[in-house]
Amino acid sequence: MKKLFFSLLLLTVAAAVLLYAVPQHLIRQETAAAQADLALLAAAPETQGKNGIDALWLLAYQTENDAERTALMKEHGAAVQKHEAVPALSGRALPQPENGELKCGNSGRECLAAVRENTAQYREAVRKYAALIGNIGRLSDYETFAQRGWPNDEDNLSTLPLPPMQHLFYTAPAAALDWTQGRNGEALAQTCRGIRTGRALLTGRPGLLFPMIGAALIRQNTGLAAAMLAEQPDWANRLPQECGGVFAVLDAQEQSICPAVRDEFRSLANLYRLMEKSPMSASLSAAANLAETDLADDGGHGAFLKNLMMVPTLNAAHAAARSSDYYAPACRPAAADILAQDRALAWPAPTHGGIKEKWACLADAQGCVLADIGTPDFSTYARRMQDTAMQQRAFQAALALHRLPAERRRAALAETLAAHSTPSRKLVWQEDTQSIGFERYEKRTNRIAAEDIPVAIK
Repeated sequence: MKKLFFSLLLLTVAAAVLLYAVPQHLIRQETAAAQADLALLAAAPETQGKNGIDALWLLAYQTENDAERTALMKEHGAAVQKHEAVPALSGRALPQPENGELKCGNSGRECLAAVRENTAQYREAVRKYAALIGNIGRLSDYETFAQRGWPNDEDNLSTLPLPPMQHLFYTAPAAALDWTQGRNGEALAQTCRGIRTGRALLTGRPGLLFPMIGAALIRQNTGLAAAMLAEQPDWANRLPQECGGVFAVLDAQEQSICPAVRDEFRSLANLYRLMEKSPMSASLSAAANLAETDLADDGGHGAFLKNLMMVPTLNAAHAAARSSDYYAPACRPAAADILAQDRALAWPAPTHGGIKEKWACLADAQGCVLADIGTPDFSTYARRMQDTAMQQRAFQAALALHRLPAERRRAALAETLAAHSTPSRKLVWQEDTQSIGFERYEKRTNRIAAEDIPVAIK
């Protein structure tokens, strides 16, 4: 009996060592090994500079100045951010576009053509929404758009309310209408204000949405300005004051999604800490909500994760360390070198490790499941920024050509395109469309893709 007792005791001790002590030791090892990546992913302090976040939230309201907007958001911000009706602001509410009234095609050329074909319709829409369009234009006065109080240890970006950024694209018909009605300087100025707002949004926070919207604004307004200059190239030599510096090509730092990825990682770490308080709830939630496709069997790892789903352990620090290897490439020096050379930024596939890593997961089952399936494809966002910069290079080439006498442009074409190409991508002349094109790193073709740049060449 005594031998049986000691045998059971030894088995109990061995089980405790194997199932608790060893996994705890291993997660401490893994967490320590990830410190360099975790340091790279530390979110920057709260953004400084002239912040237009209140103006962005209050686009749909008539307001006078920053002081008033600050006061209104202090009093009514909670309701505004929930997109609820605010009776106290009803007298300030501006009409909202419906049924695509302020849309005009997917490229600059299409927009000008649509406005010419339906001038009366667009004239009425621009008149009706003039106050909203004015609010959008004045966003170019700001240096950034950043949520106040970020970064913090609580917010989860997936649940944060978003400003009405769809409004930002509504100025294109107004600019196109100005252009087609002979108000050329104001038309170009309006596109440049849109680009300036887009550039400010590149530093917006938190997360990837602000810079992605900013890049889309840059592309839209660059394409529209290019279409205008292709019709009247003489304007290339007398651009409005508002256009100063806005057409400059984004450098590697401006193209980098590292600051946004740091915010995304901070949000993920916040989520892990929240779930750590109730790992059983996390386990039940994972089992209830994860689809089979989320845990596809890749060499046995999917089956391993399925087995972990019902183990109610979660170590937030280890989960963040496990995730950091996938987020950190955006912030490593190699990424900056790739952007400087304009090579397509590729994201490494998540690595799941071997037996030691799996053993560690016994002490962080839910963290391992979440870290291994919650890996967004950051390469799509990174390449979108690279294509935005390449479109700007094409615009710079077109601008240089338009500043030449018309009879000299074709002869200067090859040299100009070469001067504005990158070590990895060449600008190419497309005779059939009379435009400058380039290879896209983001392979999707849709309305947010960087368009070719038209040029007036005989």
